[in-house]
Amino acid sequence: MRLDPQLAEALLAALPEPVVLLGRDGQLRDAVVPPAAHPGALAHLERFLAGPHAPAALRLLRELGDDDRVHTLDLGPGPEDRRFELRMSRSHGDTVLALMHDVTEQRLLERRMLDEVARAQQQMGSDLHDGVCQQLTGLLLLAQALEGAAKRGEPIALADLSQLREHLAAGAVEVRQVSQSLYPVVLSQHGLVDALRQLCDSVSALHRLRCSCITSLTHLSLAGAAIQLYRIAQEAVANAVRHARCTTITVELARDGGELVLSISDDGTGLPASPATRPPGMGLHSMSHRAEAIGAFLSITPREGGGTVVRCALPEVQSAESEPA
Repeated sequence: MRLDPQLAEALLAALPEPVVLLGRDGQLRDAVVPPAAHPGALAHLERFLAGPHAPAALRLLRELGDDDRVHTLDLGPGPEDRRFELRMSRSHGDTVLALMHDVTEQRLLERRMLDEVARAQQQMGSDLHDGVCQQLTGLLLLAQALEGAAKRGEPIALADLSQLREHLAAGAVEVRQVSQSLYPVVLSQHGLVDALRQLCDSVSALHRLRCSCITSLTHLSLAGAAIQLYRIAQEAVANAVRHARCTTITVELARDGGELVLSISDDGTGLPASPATRPPGMGLHSMSHRAEAIGAFLSITPREGGGTVVRCALPEVQSAESEPA
């Protein structure tokens, strides 16, 4: 189907990013730059094509075929530290049609996610060193003392055996907490609903506030989406505990209009309107990234009467199956 030229021009103008026509010789033949695009994007492309990376770009332009594959070329740092990719589709004779895609936010999010993984690994190492390793050291010393007593023919005191049992129990708790931080056992064995209930029970017990889970669902078939929804709930609850100065947190899971909706609300101070005034380490970007990864929509809004509501809506096609209690 061939589009009317005026319609094609209108469609190109409606795109949020520049569309360019490149010659296989690396020359910019034509471009449509919408008002929403960064004003320095086109100049950055021209500098890139004339710079030290031009040979690699030319080689890719010449190798493009007539298939429907999209080839990506990283254009490197641009104006105001923006990052752009050139996404090239099929060629037309000696020209190539390409979209200049601004990937700045995507790259920042990827870096934040890597930083969060590194922080989690560092925290895990610290927890293992300060917790489990210390417990094991204590067990080793006690075992050596008992071994020495046995070699000398001395009786083993009941108090020493009780102490050994206590060290073993404490070590088991430490290991369980570390494994829970990696992947909640209850999530893999019993599913998202029970995992959310356990999360709320733990928060209520540890922080002396009311954290409740409200749902009429029992069985959910979510595949890989379950862990992402759980982590979103975990992050939202942690934010409320750390920053909101709240007394009540409510985690709800329900079906609404063909969507599986997870919402976390609190009665605290609310989220600052300006991102610049929000406390660091709130994990808002990671929650958005997790929602995007499973095709869900995440929103963070003020709660009526005070506080914050984090809402994650997963389309029914992603939440394959659910059964009400």
